[in-house]
Amino acid sequence: MKDPMQTMKTKTMSLLAKVSASATKHAGAFTMSCTIAAIALTATSCTMGGIRVKGDSVYFDGTLVGYFPSDIEGVSIKDSYRRIDDNTLLLQRTCTARADLDSVRLVTMFTHCEQSRFSMIPAVCYNGNEWGRGKEPKGFEDEGITRSYSYLRTSVPGATFSEGDAFAVALWSEAPADPADAFSCSILPSDSSVCHSLIFPEEELPVVYARRDGYAPGYARKYSMKKGDRKEIKAYLFITPATPGHKSIGQFMAEAWKLADKSGMVPDPDNRQIWSRGISYAKNEL
Repeated sequence: MKDPMQTMKTKTMSLLAKVSASATKHAGAFTMSCTIAAIALTATSCTMGGIRVKGDSVYFDGTLVGYFPSDIEGVSIKDSYRRIDDNTLLLQRTCTARADLDSVRLVTMFTHCEQSRFSMIPAVCYNGNEWGRGKEPKGFEDEGITRSYSYLRTSVPGATFSEGDAFAVALWSEAPADPADAFSCSILPSDSSVCHSLIFPEEELPVVYARRDGYAPGYARKYSMKKGDRKEIKAYLFITPATPGHKSIGQFMAEAWKLADKSGMVPDPDNRQIWSRGISYAKNEL
């Protein structure tokens, strides 16, 4: 006799796949995919505690939080996951070219299936910087183009963070040893989801924030692949229940620091140097 719950899961996931495939042909695909995934929650929940992966979907304490889309034109993607602790997941992605590609943009995206109450790129963008009085980048888009920033601008390499009513989510990577492996990040909240992205090769679009209240034209590095070429990408995903006062930001930062490569650290400067550099940054950069 077939397990009724298993039958329900199979039917629900089949419906989800059909509706999601149809949705991608129209605007708002992310919104519909997240909505359908939420409806399917009771049939597809992972009941184990902490962060867990099932297919490309990620759960926390049995509740669906989001998923990793894995569709890049001309590229085959193979993902493997390692659970570091109850809150953190390591994604190791292998991208293989199916044909010669003159220019390719490899985006590792996590879609957080909640409306964002607070979104940020550490040291770059705090809820869209709408509170700022200067001419720093405002909002997450500019003329319909999602703002992207080099990992070099962020206090955690390529980090993005979003907080909904239920969960806080962060995505980041490691600082590359080779400048040729430089990458970028972006975050785009919508009415029902937040798209966190790590982008290779490096880009800053549509413009570069080049100096205080000043801009330069945007850029995007070119990356070519021959058929069969592979590119390895690493990403860390952190999930924790949302907490009052955005305390989950501190939890994410502590985890990122714990996992960071500290081999190249230099001795701490003295207090006078810290003060002088802080004043210089406030006067010349903010």
